[in-house]
Amino acid sequence: MLRQRSKIRVSLDDKPAEGYSLRDSETGEVQKYGETTRGERRFGTQKRYSKKYMKENKVDYQKEATGTKKEMHEWQHQKIREYKKVNGRRPPKNKNDY
Repeated sequence: MLRQRSKIRVSLDDKPAEGYSLRDSETGEVQKYGETTRGERRFGTQKRYSKKYMKENKVDYQKEATGTKKEMHEWQHQKIREYKKVNGRRPPKNKNDY
């Protein structure tokens, strides 16, 4: 009798992730909601955006939530929809509702 080895695989949906916002450095207004698996490092610096990008776009990265990739994708979608309901449009740097 042949034995089949079971492989335990973590799907991308189950991978740890965080929800974040990019906020205007001067006003604090939301410019983008997003989710990433490349979140904050041990001492609070993030890996998603380069320092150059942050400076050129005058935005600050703010960690908002943590969970699985799937949960953070849903969180992002919800935050964009809430923003859109109040402001009549998506945050400026969100290209779509997801």
